[in-house]
Amino acid sequence: MMQTPFRRPTFRRSTVRLDRRRAVLAILATAPFTTLGAWISLFLAPGTVGTIGMVICQICFISHAIAWTVYIDHQPLKLPPPKPVDWRVGGWLSLLMAGIILLSYWLIGRHWIDPNIVQSGMVQIGTRNPWILTIACLYFSFVNAFIEEYIWRRFMLHQCQKLAPKNLAILLSALLFTTHHIIILLAYTPLPVILGGSLGVFSAGAIWSWYYLHYRSLWGCYFSHVAADLALYFITFILLWG
Repeated sequence: MMQTPFRRPTFRRSTVRLDRRRAVLAILATAPFTTLGAWISLFLAPGTVGTIGMVICQICFISHAIAWTVYIDHQPLKLPPPKPVDWRVGGWLSLLMAGIILLSYWLIGRHWIDPNIVQSGMVQIGTRNPWILTIACLYFSFVNAFIEEYIWRRFMLHQCQKLAPKNLAILLSALLFTTHHIIILLAYTPLPVILGGSLGVFSAGAIWSWYYLHYRSLWGCYFSHVAADLALYFITFILLWG
């Protein structure tokens, strides 16, 4: 009796293809909202209309990532509390990132960035008032930083891992994370600062992605993200009021 040749089941391969297609769809349906919001608020309609547009894009960005995580990836939203390593490594990483940002501005940025351009841009978007800028600083440094870490590291990096090996997924997620920051840099800084700032954001995104995969925790990423944002807002206050 002849035996039929053995055939490997195609179930696993089809599942991998489906996961990759879903990952591409998840990235394309989520990542552009941050870039679109920055472009609307800074270039298309600076002011109240642009701010409303940015808020709408931010809501779409957050809600889509949460809905995809719960209903398609079937992952819980809850995060474990910070571990000792988060306070230790995250603390040193916070000092390192804030120090690099402040030192880079002191050595290079203050010679390239025109305070008048920053001031006129802040007037356009309605944050020239120190109290409004302080509220914006607190929100983006503590609230938005957590949102970005949760979505870009936990959600977006997870999708990138379905498309590429670990190291390439880290670079891909960092590249996606950099795109909307380039729009912000375009609004206020010249080309050398845009290139240097984009490289800095890309490096930070890669470090945070590596940290998340290595320690399986977002908290160290969040702590250092807060420190980086506070350093940037400190520079903004200097540019506006010396």
